[in-house]
Amino acid sequence: TILSRFIGSLFAGLAVMAWTARASEAGRAREAIVLGLTILNGLSAVVAVLAALSGVFNALAWGQAGLYALFTVFFVIAGRASMSPRARAS
Repeated sequence: TILSRFIGSLFAGLAVMAWTARASEAGRAREAIVLGLTILNGLSAVVAVLAALSGVFNALAWGQAGLYALFTVFFVIAGRASMSPRARAS
């Protein structure tokens, strides 16, 4: 469907953004990208859990919810490890 194509385009753009920023120096832009990806995955985990609980999807929705939650944890860890010294001092 067209909605699936729009969502696929969104995730492709996010993947390119994250891939090109992966080796950038610590700074506000990289912190903003990590924060945005953390929020995206966290909210996606919540939506997937709600979908699994409501019965909209089958049991496979729990795997998707788990992956989003795992990515959220990884982005939190990466965000803390890669914060600029200025942000760490605050």
